[in-house]
Amino acid sequence: KEIHLPLFAPEEKGHFVDNRDVAAMHILVGEHPRATGEIFNCCGPKATTGKEFAALVEEIIPTANVKFGYPWGVAQGVIEFDMSKMERLLGYRPHYTISDSLRFIFDWVNKGGLENMK
Repeated sequence: KEIHLPLFAPEEKGHFVDNRDVAAMHILVGEHPRATGEIFNCCGPKATTGKEFAALVEEIIPTANVKFGYPWGVAQGVIEFDMSKMERLLGYRPHYTISDSLRFIFDWVNKGGLENMK
């Protein structure tokens, strides 16, 4: 099966974040008094290269034919984001790695994905 990654090339870095971490961060920022007036980055625990992303996909789906060049990567390049402010002020660190996210999505799709939400 052909799978197009959201990166242009193996050496490109992307900062992916699990939706469960996004939700937790938004709730924390909405409730924590030290967050008032602050701006925080919302990202995963570390930047992931296209090569690392491809290896994870191939580990989960051994028959995958991984392709690069998907246009989501337009704004990526080699940018890395920093969440140290969120950890320093609010004590929050992301819980889910890119591997956790990909496995969760793969399992969800195999269990029927959106079809089970009707």
